[in-house]
Amino acid sequence: MPKFIKNIQMVDNESLMKEFLEIKKLQGRGEFTISAAEFTLNKFLGFYQGNMADSKGLAKAIQEFLLGKSNAYYNKQLSILGQYFRFCIENKLIKKNPCNGLKFRRCSARIIDHDEQTIRKFLSLPNQRTFSGFRDYVFMILMLDTGIRPYEAIQLVNSDIQENTVRVRAEVSKTRVERYLPISAQCSLLLKKLIAVRDISWNEKGEIFCSYCGEKLHRKAMQLRFLFYSKKIGVNITVYHLRHTFALWFIRNGGSAFALQKILGHTTLEMTKTYVNIAMTDVRKNHLEFSPLKNFTVKTNVR
Repeated sequence: MPKFIKNIQMVDNESLMKEFLEIKKLQGRGEFTISAAEFTLNKFLGFYQGNMADSKGLAKAIQEFLLGKSNAYYNKQLSILGQYFRFCIENKLIKKNPCNGLKFRRCSARIIDHDEQTIRKFLSLPNQRTFSGFRDYVFMILMLDTGIRPYEAIQLVNSDIQENTVRVRAEVSKTRVERYLPISAQCSLLLKKLIAVRDISWNEKGEIFCSYCGEKLHRKAMQLRFLFYSKKIGVNITVYHLRHTFALWFIRNGGSAFALQKILGHTTLEMTKTYVNIAMTDVRKNHLEFSPLKNFTVKTNVR
């Protein structure tokens, strides 16, 4: 029996997975990335009870596991499984990656475009007389002013807030590249006020958008708060929708696609172009309706 088959049969999958995740941490991968990988691997290893050395059986199981997943979710889980089995190959536990041959699906970004009145209603909902309500309001304003990723926002600390900018540290950035986001005077003032109302006993290095008792917010906490507010107006608005709103109105107000790319932290212009295309549809509609040529057009005989 080949040595690699003996090894894979002797390995405890749980220990192997923990080692894989530990390496990801050492590589500087974020908490969200690590937890997503752990979730996917736990699900798959619970789903597949066959022999890990059976490459055909393993490949078939992966296809069945990914069946029915949305394109974006399919791609994320396929990527995680592919990385995990490459790790197994590097450790000479298997010879062939069972994910080979499975192609990533093309994803069309789904941009949510809420109208101005809806966003205004949403902003009026948090009770700013409470810490949690004021925190939620400032979070919304920051999202609308910068388009920062929600997960990046909830990890901001005091030292990240400067006079006219917000720093997204490399270790919390999705792309692992530090960037600085310009902020308006109103947003800057609100962030400073939020920091000022925090209890002085809370750690200076603690996150700005923390719980009412100074503890770190779970990544789903703000999602639940947004769901709470959404139910009040009967419109589903998620934390990520405000990033969409920022991007669309940035372009509508005359901002450049290149500037938007830098602010949003996109590695290429592809995703940024999606926002531009949607915003330009509005421009074309307005042009058709309000073109001055209508005022001067005379009838002509076209042959």
